[in-house]
Amino acid sequence: MSDWPDYLEEVAYSMRTQRQKSTGFTPYHLMFGRQHRPIDQDDIELEVEEEGLSPADESTDTSCNPGHRL
Repeated sequence: MSDWPDYLEEVAYSMRTQRQKSTGFTPYHLMFGRQHRPIDQDDIELEVEEEGLSPADESTDTSCNPGHRL
């Protein structure tokens, strides 16, 4: 019996995160409008936010953000 189903998740991930020659973008980027970030990169940001040092807070002045005033 084939063990193909055991590798399906990894194959799908690889296909979704590889730039396609025809579009110049990854399928992930076309779907979500941003580049995919590996999970370990998300973990780093969570650790920073837990320490109270949100990267967004450091680089964004909320007084200039119209969405913040709504």
